[in-house]
Amino acid sequence: MVPAYMRWIVIVFLAWGVLQHLIKLWFTLGYHKAVLYNHQPGPCRVVPGVEHGAEDITTLPNGLAFISSGLWLPGFPRGRSEARGRILTFNFSDPEKGVRELNFSEEFDRESFNPHGLSVWTDPLSGRISVLVISHQRRKDQVEVFTYDVATETLEHQETIRDELIYSGNDLLALGPDSFYLSNDVSHGARGSTLARKLETYLLLPFGNVVFYNGTQARPVAEGLVFPNGVNMSPDRRYLYVGAGFTEELRIFRRFANNSLVQIEVSKGQIEVSRVKSLPLHSFVDNIEVDPQTGDLYIGLHPVIGKTPIIHYDPWDPPGAQVLRVKNAVRGPDITELFVNNGTKLQGCSVASFHKGALLIGSMFDKLLYCQVRTL
Repeated sequence: MVPAYMRWIVIVFLAWGVLQHLIKLWFTLGYHKAVLYNHQPGPCRVVPGVEHGAEDITTLPNGLAFISSGLWLPGFPRGRSEARGRILTFNFSDPEKGVRELNFSEEFDRESFNPHGLSVWTDPLSGRISVLVISHQRRKDQVEVFTYDVATETLEHQETIRDELIYSGNDLLALGPDSFYLSNDVSHGARGSTLARKLETYLLLPFGNVVFYNGTQARPVAEGLVFPNGVNMSPDRRYLYVGAGFTEELRIFRRFANNSLVQIEVSKGQIEVSRVKSLPLHSFVDNIEVDPQTGDLYIGLHPVIGKTPIIHYDPWDPPGAQVLRVKNAVRGPDITELFVNNGTKLQGCSVASFHKGALLIGSMFDKLLYCQVRTL
């Protein structure tokens, strides 16, 4: 028979372990950030015509930005019937014109379109623009592939990509018209169960991954991530950036010719192969955009993720928004906070895209902001 004092020792150790996890979860959800002090990089204004979110934005070198809008997930402050999946464009060269909604070719089923992450690839020979979008469906996710007709402002549907390893897509990075990296933010088992998804989230289980789809099938290239989110690549194509949401860090991977990945450690300007270290950002990391000229990263973050619809949304106590710029991410990071708001101007920040002194800031369920950047 086990002595009473031994049972008490076990109970105390278990209680201590639970308490430690609850404290860690409290900080992870950002509830310790009682006050957010608003600041912005220059004048900011709301872009009209975006009422149901601008979850992801990708900007071409000519300043044409593609925006996914109308994402709906359980817990969002509007009903599913109110959400309408749209792809918008915004031209940085003529910002006063605002956004334009793109048409879809007739055969595309736009009623079930529920867009999340998107990526754009331009054929270097023909100039043809391919737009790849993750669309959430009832049972499983899929990637919709379009070509963009500039003259008619129409997305011509090319194909729907489904794969056993594409099940909880969050973001993707196109490397061609039908090849891409894609992040699954939770495990396959948690995809169709709200309870399993909540448990995986609250227990901070590292069941997310990144897969590479080669045009025929997908294969895992990075695993053991806690809610992986944004995916992007350095201009020289040597490094892949992945936002690890609930661990509040930027993971940096060395990319090889066969599209496999190895995580690297950044330390005092030196690069070493590692599988444990990354760049801490101290807020929930969402999408990552890369300036093709400088290689600077522009990252949308949620300083208090616990107030967003992912966890618990209260319109009387809205979530804040944050944008960081990261220079020299690989060889000596220099981080600048460009934008912070307590929810009065923007609720949550899922993405920030920079082009020639201006910034588009999007939210997964709120508005779209256009800001001039007047800070160094």
